[in-house]
Amino acid sequence: MPEVLSHLKHYGEEFGWVGMDENQLQEDWRKNKKTGVMFRVCHDLVDGKLPEFTMPSHIMAALDFLNEPIEKKQAGPEALV
Repeated sequence: MPEVLSHLKHYGEEFGWVGMDENQLQEDWRKNKKTGVMFRVCHDLVDGKLPEFTMPSHIMAALDFLNEPIEKKQAGPEALV
């Protein structure tokens, strides 16, 4: 649990959640910052900054897909037809 509190403090300071109660935090999350916060947490997760933090499987699948190397395929003459 101390790890969770550490993350809450870090992201709370970054996103202006210090001093909010649970209802205020949830309202701010839904109305103002959900996409930006998710992007930041996912970025930190992929960078290895949150080794004990796990996301739901559907989000992890998307992150794994986005981290796969891009394969460039050479277009042959048949691609011009």
